[in-house]
Amino acid sequence: GPDDAPVVIVEFSDFQCPFCARATQTMQEIMKRYPKQVRWLFNHFPLDFHPDAKLAHAAAIAAGAHGKFWEMHEKLLENVMYWNVDNTKPVLTSFGEGLGVKKLSACMENDDTLKQVGTDYYEGQQLKIRGTPTFFVNGITVIGDKNLFVTIDQELDALLR
Repeated sequence: GPDDAPVVIVEFSDFQCPFCARATQTMQEIMKRYPKQVRWLFNHFPLDFHPDAKLAHAAAIAAGAHGKFWEMHEKLLENVMYWNVDNTKPVLTSFGEGLGVKKLSACMENDDTLKQVGTDYYEGQQLKIRGTPTFFVNGITVIGDKNLFVTIDQELDALLR
């Protein structure tokens, strides 16, 4: 969304989380309904019990370095149920074939890429996030996607007063 959107949604998400996959569908609906009123920011929050999540987040950051973050984001969450420890890296790099598998793979292992995942995760810890997805709608905490539309409408109504 636009930089000057009156509602900013900051999401902390895990690419190996089925609840995050569902919430992405909600966020896509939100962006269609409020294209000028909402800005969506994504933060990486790979949960410890998802063994391949850090690698997936690294793949998304690597794709983002080539202007393809949101495309990789969608592919990762569309295919969340097909991952396993043995095939994760080949699966992730195959999603990024248009970017060049070698480039994507090298970027995924880059120290700066891994540092970004760690920085987002640390920020989430400071905000006391315990699960994903967790959203902040203009600073209001929304856990899960069920109350996002209501919270956005309340924020927009408050801005009109």
